[in-house]
Amino acid sequence: MHRHFAYFRALVLLVALLASGLANAQGVPSPDPPPPPEQEPADADAATAAYERHMANGIKLFNEEDFNGAIVEFQAAYDAQPKASPLINIALAYKKLREPAKAIAALEQALEKHEDTTPDDQKQAAAREIKELRALIAYVAIDISPKGAQVFIDERPVAPADLSDGMLELSPGVRSLRIIANGYEPKERMITVRSGANNEKVVVALEPTKGQLDVTALVDADWIEVDGKKVAQGHFAGALLPGLHIVRIIDDDGEAQRIDVVVTAGGRAEVIQKESGELFSTAEAPEGASDGNDQRFGPPAVLKPLRGIYFQGSGALLTAVPLEGTDRNFTADSGPGRFGGSGGFNAGYRVTNWAGFELFGQVSDIRMNGSIVITDQQILDDSRVERSVDRVQMKLLSFRFGGMMRVMLPTEGLIRFVGNVGGGAAYEELRFREGFNVDGKNIVLPPPYNATKAQGVGFIAQVDLGLELEVENILIDLVMMNVFQSSKHFDAENEFNGQIRVFNAFNTAPILVAGPALRVGYALW
Repeated sequence: MHRHFAYFRALVLLVALLASGLANAQGVPSPDPPPPPEQEPADADAATAAYERHMANGIKLFNEEDFNGAIVEFQAAYDAQPKASPLINIALAYKKLREPAKAIAALEQALEKHEDTTPDDQKQAAAREIKELRALIAYVAIDISPKGAQVFIDERPVAPADLSDGMLELSPGVRSLRIIANGYEPKERMITVRSGANNEKVVVALEPTKGQLDVTALVDADWIEVDGKKVAQGHFAGALLPGLHIVRIIDDDGEAQRIDVVVTAGGRAEVIQKESGELFSTAEAPEGASDGNDQRFGPPAVLKPLRGIYFQGSGALLTAVPLEGTDRNFTADSGPGRFGGSGGFNAGYRVTNWAGFELFGQVSDIRMNGSIVITDQQILDDSRVERSVDRVQMKLLSFRFGGMMRVMLPTEGLIRFVGNVGGGAAYEELRFREGFNVDGKNIVLPPPYNATKAQGVGFIAQVDLGLELEVENILIDLVMMNVFQSSKHFDAENEFNGQIRVFNAFNTAPILVAGPALRVGYALW
């Protein structure tokens, strides 16, 4: 047999070399074929060039014992120009890979589809090889459960079609068998197979590690939540670890129906919502199981801890309060015209179901109209006269950054209470713009009030309280933002009559910057 195969291999490779017309001095074809004759059609030229290139590459890979690569190249040559030679070379490569059934299939395809163009000596060699290969095949009956499990032989996947009749065709020897399936413990074993059909049947039953949960809501748009995680709308089917699980169905109004079910390994638990909205399941946990009194089902049912990164962009409408009072150099007008805008970004990590930690950055621009108290000093008699100047605009530009702790208090439904507590620092600029008096003339502020701006860095504390809506990991927060900050850094110095005067619009008293904020972001928990 080996003598016939050697002759057969030499014959086939020689045919391939002659077909390509590219044999070099060492008998290896050049990967770059010569240009075809000019009189041939352009599409035929391209097909011939592709055929010769892939055949040359396939023979090179075959000689280098890269049989899988050779098969790919021979198949590409056959796709370019269907001939018997690439199929015969594919059979040779499959034989090297110890896959006689595939080698036989390639040879039979060559004889069936290209019989008229195949020389008699090649047909005779192919027929002899098919006979010898059939004698080498080991037929092994195999019974695998569950159905649909993936089978690997020597780490190569077995196509489902090759297992359709429960029989594998292998080369004789000791072979590695591995079987995997979702929700089951994988198994590996070595099997010894002999040529022919007299082989022991292989029976492998995988042990289940998970069970199936099937949940059907009454309304297709209602959310299904399993162990605190929204998993689907209307219907859910998936594999879960054995034990107690919390199932909730949440309607558009945020009302939730809950049931605790027991999932067993290899079993199936079904939850159905009745017309009344109540949840029903034949696998419902018995009374006392969810609080740990029934130890048959392991630990009590609890919401699955949620952990992960989240981020939000924010916008706010803010004002600085309180600014009224006799102890302040600047008094804001009541009514409109005392608000400003703010934008920011929050990014953090949720460590438990109810808490997380985040970093934030914010910028705000608050402009307020009001009156400023100034002191006129006469140069000759050094007398001092205080007077109030109206229609002055103050601009407060702030850049805040720091860290906060995020607290989330879950409620039934999609909405929960949310709060942030923390602090940091702020770089700020405080500017005044002169207004107009009742006669429409410019008001000129005397020193030191005519300083164009005061700036500096101060410390802040921040507390935000509000509600959060979470839909498919999209976070929408509506909170009341409260920033407490110092004002010492707003001191403005100016020289007048040889003296340094210091002016602070807030008399160094703390400031509260507050207003409603909307935050929108995404969670990866």
